[in-house]
Amino acid sequence: MICPNCHKNNPDHARYCSGCGKDLSQHTYRPQRPTQQRPTQQRPARSQDTFPMIAMLAVLFIMSCLIAVMIFFIWYKRHDGAGKSAKTEVTTQKKEEPSTTEATTEATTEATTQATTQATTQTTQAPPPTTSTQDQTYSDDNGYYVLPGSDSRYVARSEITYLSKKELRIARNEIYARKGRMFESKDLQDYFNSQPWYVPRYSASEFRESSLNDYERANVDLISNYEYEMGYR
Repeated sequence: MICPNCHKNNPDHARYCSGCGKDLSQHTYRPQRPTQQRPTQQRPARSQDTFPMIAMLAVLFIMSCLIAVMIFFIWYKRHDGAGKSAKTEVTTQKKEEPSTTEATTEATTEATTQATTQATTQTTQAPPPTTSTQDQTYSDDNGYYVLPGSDSRYVARSEITYLSKKELRIARNEIYARKGRMFESKDLQDYFNSQPWYVPRYSASEFRESSLNDYERANVDLISNYEYEMGYR
């Protein structure tokens, strides 16, 4: 029995404590139970459990790498093939460019030759120019004109290229003569006096250029410019 006062271990049936003299008759004997130690649970080693998972992850990783390498190899092969095809096409086009240039040059030369031939033929077949204004056959209802209708239409350059120097001078001045202008040059005045359509009304100083219409001004400029080109003025 253990004394509750001094905790001394006394015999089971002792009345007083041998250590402090405490009356032990009032305390019931309670045998001390041995303390039981709980067995320590040993956790199983995880290394054996995790090994299969690690191995599986390693296998998956290796397979993923192999698949990625295969995909890259297929893509590279296709891309390289397309690049080679494009290079081949560019090389072929470069080889064909000289032929195209030669064909274009030949076509241009042929077209130029044909145009020159046609122009020469037209020049050869064109009627010869008249040599005298007095003998010209241009006419309308009111008499003779070198360029009929030069007061109401635009004269083409081709109509004056076959005229002589004298005819060009008369053709230019007959535009003024239609308006009644008189001329200081005796040969011009004599010529227009011989025409039935000519009615002299204004002296050279009285005549106004503003009386000409658009057709007449354009035709005067055309003939005048051509005379300068030919060195007639």
